[in-house]
Amino acid sequence: AASLVNRTLDEKAILSILNQVGLEDVKELYPYQLSGGQLQLLAIAEAIAKDNEIILCDEITSALDQETKSKVFNVLKEISIHKTIIMVFHEKELQDQFDLLYTFKEKHIISIILYRFIHK
Repeated sequence: AASLVNRTLDEKAILSILNQVGLEDVKELYPYQLSGGQLQLLAIAEAIAKDNEIILCDEITSALDQETKSKVFNVLKEISIHKTIIMVFHEKELQDQFDLLYTFKEKHIISIILYRFIHK
């Protein structure tokens, strides 16, 4: 992922990113050998490797169990201190995780609340 943006990472940096997202134990596996939650974490790791200032997440937790969903959110919260995270989701129980939220109904914004992860 880093090479796509002309960024060079050594093995130590890559292992640090994998550790940050909790994938250090599966570093030798191919993506097709990973679970759905691990693939979501891999996508986050790729975004970290690219070092973009904005990370777009479309339904990143929709197919995950509660434990994996929490893990993904914790990783996103941690990196949102230094990056802007924009998420699209349909799960109303996730709304409490943010302090800015845009709510759409039939393609129109019906409410706006400040959007950043709440760092507790």
